[in-house]
Amino acid sequence: MIPPERIADILKDIEANIRMLDVITDLSIAQDDLRHLEEGIKAASREVVSIDPERVEEAWDLQPLHDRVHFLTVTLRIFRNNLERAETQVNEALEKTRDLINKVETPDTLEDDSL
Repeated sequence: MIPPERIADILKDIEANIRMLDVITDLSIAQDDLRHLEEGIKAASREVVSIDPERVEEAWDLQPLHDRVHFLTVTLRIFRNNLERAETQVNEALEKTRDLINKVETPDTLEDDSL
């Protein structure tokens, strides 16, 4: 049977994963990131329609468009990185919860210190 102290330790680990989610998904930062993405989309849209194909003479004429699109790529990468970090924390919490459930349901097994 798993000792209550071990259950408490595992629950603290799960809580730490969930608290990390709060840091990763801070809504004020996420809202700022979303606002930057929306502004970047508008700016890239304005940039692309402002290009006169008749006046494009060299690559430099397209650099402002490149920079606007690159900004969108980087902004989306920030979202993806934060989502991946959040998913890692959730998956760890879920795995620990499932392991704990399994240990509680099968009291005849010896305590596994690998958690």
